[in-house]
Amino acid sequence: MQKLVSLLLALVAGILLLPHSVSAQSSGNKWVIKAQRAFTEKEYNKAVEYYEWAARKGGDATIYLGLGKTYMALGEYSNAAEYLKKATDAPSSPPESYALMGRCLLSLDFPDSAAQYFQTYESVSGSQSKYKVADLEEVRQLPFDTATFKV
Repeated sequence: MQKLVSLLLALVAGILLLPHSVSAQSSGNKWVIKAQRAFTEKEYNKAVEYYEWAARKGGDATIYLGLGKTYMALGEYSNAAEYLKKATDAPSSPPESYALMGRCLLSLDFPDSAAQYFQTYESVSGSQSKYKVADLEEVRQLPFDTATFKV
């Protein structure tokens, strides 16, 4: 009987706490969705604001990648590099973050560091990139639009 009461109390406590944990997770996702929408609409300053709200709720590689792309779209490459570094350091970093970091560093005139990120992109993605280390000057000349960036 005591086990049953304990089990029921645990179940009730879990049910009462569940909405709070779900709303905390979904509120972070809500900001990411708003940020992605703002980015798509080229409202980059709003996108930064929303991504920063999401980061305060618990930053991850996706949020940092979004901030990096948005700062690149604004031409703020130093800020972009800061967040892309966080994205590449995250355990679940998408391969795209390495290619973007390379492109960002190239824009900041750090070709050697850019080359390292392009090499890392190729090794983690398992695919060939149009960003060849030997052709960094050609890469620098490629048209670049963060809104349509594809590796």
